[in-house]
Amino acid sequence: MSIRCGRIVGALLLSLPAWAQAAVPLTPFEQAPTRPLPHSAQISSYLHTLAQHSPLATVTRLGTSAGGRPVEALLVSRDAQFLQQGEPQADRLTVMLLGSQHGNEPSGTEVLQIVARRVLDGELTPLLQQMNFVIVALANPDGRDLNRRLNAKDENPNLDFIAVESPETRIYIDALARFQPDVVMDLHETWNDKWPMTPREGFLTTTDAQFEVGNNPNLDAELSQYANQHFLPALIQAVEAQGIPSQRYNEIYSLRDPVRRGGLSLSNFRNYAAMQGSLTVLFENRHDGKGQFPTPENIAERVRKQRISVEAALALVAGDDSRIRHLSRDARFRWRGVEGDDKFVMQYAFAPNPTEPTTSVTLADRSGKKVVKTFRREDYIALQGTGEIPDGFVIRSQTRRFREWLDDHHIDYQVVQQPQRVELSQQRVASLQIGARTKPGTRDWLDVTLDQKVVQTELKAGDLLVSTEQPQGALIAIMLDPRSANSLYQEPAWRGLLMSNPLPTAPLLADAADLAKREAGKTTKSRLANEHKPAKPVTPAG
Repeated sequence: MSIRCGRIVGALLLSLPAWAQAAVPLTPFEQAPTRPLPHSAQISSYLHTLAQHSPLATVTRLGTSAGGRPVEALLVSRDAQFLQQGEPQADRLTVMLLGSQHGNEPSGTEVLQIVARRVLDGELTPLLQQMNFVIVALANPDGRDLNRRLNAKDENPNLDFIAVESPETRIYIDALARFQPDVVMDLHETWNDKWPMTPREGFLTTTDAQFEVGNNPNLDAELSQYANQHFLPALIQAVEAQGIPSQRYNEIYSLRDPVRRGGLSLSNFRNYAAMQGSLTVLFENRHDGKGQFPTPENIAERVRKQRISVEAALALVAGDDSRIRHLSRDARFRWRGVEGDDKFVMQYAFAPNPTEPTTSVTLADRSGKKVVKTFRREDYIALQGTGEIPDGFVIRSQTRRFREWLDDHHIDYQVVQQPQRVELSQQRVASLQIGARTKPGTRDWLDVTLDQKVVQTELKAGDLLVSTEQPQGALIAIMLDPRSANSLYQEPAWRGLLMSNPLPTAPLLADAADLAKREAGKTTKSRLANEHKPAKPVTPAG
């Protein structure tokens, strides 16, 4: 190269922004995959390094874990306003990625740092034409640093989306409300040794990747159909094509177990996020279960396979972005349940599959030889009963506690300021049965029967009115109906309220304005009847 050309190139380099002059650095894990996994502080530092390297990224603090550690998101976008506010955009998908909600499932955290780097260094940058990213690389920093599944207070944030007791769960819900993601990808790992199958029966699973989508029967019908019948099969096929054995998620712990799918409850993150209108995908790549990561064949290989899985999913999203955006935003604001807009499924559970009662699963024996075993199939979702979605709910006791809970879920409500008369369905528990175990696929174990009475009563200042005419309307009814499989009253900390007579919550049948119209209608009807009433005949005198 001539001196003149060298000066021109040098001038061009100086004119480029600092982030474009240097390659985006590798993640701490990529630099040393055989060493102990990076702690949460190192991961945070790397996210800030990415933001310093590129104007397309910024780090925002979402909250603080139970153990006092920051939970952060890396926002990646071509749009400066999204980087500042995180608001959804009409022409781009918002894609939220979460890694390692369980601290002893570390691959997700490493994968998401690598994906972030690849989006910023040019390899995956074209995705930014169609989507903005919210990357929560380390959703449970306590678990990472303490080498444990749960947070610092022994709470499982992934199963807390009804009661909302852990700070991490509040953080995730806040993030869903703030960013309103069209797509959510939740990265986990599953045991390689299907305990107790291996030590007792001598078999290992041979699948390296399992996937599940939202499967609760109360999800928006059109979004659920797309996720289960189109996106999920396409994802399994795409990952299989990359040479990674893949299947829909199932839970097998013994040769005697039936094959079921991922849990149905809205208490888990996957289904709760889907109830908000997100196309939600669970990644369960294989985990050796020993907590030691000495060689690339171990953790590095798991990271490689999960990265391939995530990037395959992102490619599918990019290939169908307009359809996904339409389905997601319709589901968020115009929920349509499988039983109709004004009804929800009350109870549900896995049951024997009536059309395919058995399935074959390939396992490996202790010598590594592949063996096909037959399992009962219990992946049919049996539905039982429907509940009405009322106009709203009235809460007349425990109002401070309920207000905190409503705020946690970002549910709008009105605090009564002046006494007003309403009509409601007053409820009390008529009978309560405690099941010996939970129904397959759910977390409920209480069967509640109610006595209900229509009453007109006067609300006092401080009582709460919760309208179901809001994006969370269906979820409000599902969680506040005591008979629902996902009722708040099923949660241990709230079960004592079932002894209240009447219950603190009551479906609203008519508010003060409705009653006033009703009375006005009665008055008008009575007046009109009197005006058209035939005159009484007059009897002649004498």
